[in-house]
Amino acid sequence: MLLTNQRLDKLAATRVDFEARGMLNNSLFTVDNTGIVIPTTIPSVVDDDDDGEAVDGEVLAEVLLAKKPSMVFLQFHCCLVC
Repeated sequence: MLLTNQRLDKLAATRVDFEARGMLNNSLFTVDNTGIVIPTTIPSVVDDDDDGEAVDGEVLAEVLLAKKPSMVFLQFHCCLVC
């Protein structure tokens, strides 16, 4: 019983938090006269950064790949294939 009350308190606190953030203002579904749930249209997000270029601005990270394959991986891969 105590565990159930704790979970209900957490759910109530989460609802208050979501309402404060405005996450419960609009519904993704509507109900028509017959009781059928109909999904509403979600507005698409406009992505202004899709200009076809690789990266805009400075790159903060770099990935270095191996110059030759690892023998351990090749042996493991051969064991799986055979």
